[in-house]
Amino acid sequence: MISPYAKKGFVDHTQYDTTSILRLITTRYSLPKLPGLTARDAAMVAAGGKPMGDLTAALQF
Repeated sequence: MISPYAKKGFVDHTQYDTTSILRLITTRYSLPKLPGLTARDAAMVAAGGKPMGDLTAALQF
């Protein structure tokens, strides 16, 4: 079963990993960003990539 919050008819091309769940929680509840995730995002951007997504693009609340 897919989440009832998943956007219907939407294909999301954002890159996610297991930390995307933590990113979603911190974004959704306006919590401070976790230092390890901030450091990882900075490293990915420094290497020419994009930071991992936080699932907000794929979900509709």
